Amino acid sequence: MDITAEDLFDRLQDESDKEQLDELLPKVESWVTTNNKDFFFSFKSIDTIPSGLYSMTYTDNNGFGLSKMEYKSEEFFHLPSLPHKQIVADLQAFWDNKQKFIDYNLNPKRGIILHGDPGCGKTSLIYLVVEEIKKRDGISIYFDIPQNWIEIAKLVRKVEKDRPILCIIEDIDLVIAKHGEEPFLNFLDGLNSITNVVYVATTNNLERIPDRIKDRPSRFDKQYVIKKPNDADRLLYFQTKLIKSDIKKYDLNKLVKDTKNFTMAHLKEVFISLYILNNPYDEVIKRLKGSKITDNSIGFDLDGNDD
Repeated sequence: MDITAEDLFDRLQDESDKEQLDELLPKVESWVTTNNKDFFFSFKSIDTIPSGLYSMTYTDNNGFGLSKMEYKSEEFFHLPSLPHKQIVADLQAFWDNKQKFIDYNLNPKRGIILHGDPGCGKTSLIYLVVEEIKKRDGISIYFDIPQNWIEIAKLVRKVEKDRPILCIIEDIDLVIAKHGEEPFLNFLDGLNSITNVVYVATTNNLERIPDRIKDRPSRFDKQYVIKKPNDADRLLYFQTKLIKSDIKKYDLNKLVKDTKNFTMAHLKEVFISLYILNNPYDEVIKRLKGSKITDNSIGFDLDGNDD
């Protein structure tokens, strides 16, 4: 319902409305119109958004949009066994040859699946790739609902015509089970396919992803198995985490040996239990050898809890 001048005057008599208007006035910078007939006051507009990691969002007043997600990049390690460099090289080759796709009338897009046991470093690997995308002034978007992605991707591509886009789909097998296969097929290579996008999906259960999604190269081109940290990984992890005064608290060679087959999530708990909480060494190792640590996803935990 339209608000008349009289209605607005009456509302402004309320002190809280006056305070709200006083707060908004400095932010108004331009006009906006959808029909060149009705014109409304608008806040600051920008031509492009900063490179970074975003979640999809929606409000009744503003419609679809992106919300910046904060994370601590220093929490994620370039472990020797992670295929970080290989993935980055693949993406580099893709973006460097984007025009070739166009010349051959092909939609420039790629798909990658990261799979492995819970806690092995899939989320860390994604964050490392996000950091690389930022160097190319790209946008990384955390995927939640297929229908939302289709709408937002179209809008983003309309405004950001050429920027690299990384779409992150965590636990893709669970998302497919909830929303069905057809929405995925629709945006992977159907009518709603978006150009210049790399899809990176993770799963703890590769066998639960339907074959026509995971095994068709035009949808997901490469699969990387993420294994538990090896000896070199574990040694680097502790050496990187520890401050100088704690380096000799325990024999690191023994610690590396005793944490064989530990996931990244377990290693973090070892570090906290031994070096911060000062719990007994044997008790910590014994407890964690028989424990399963629940994963934390990008969408709900950005403070450094790994995969």
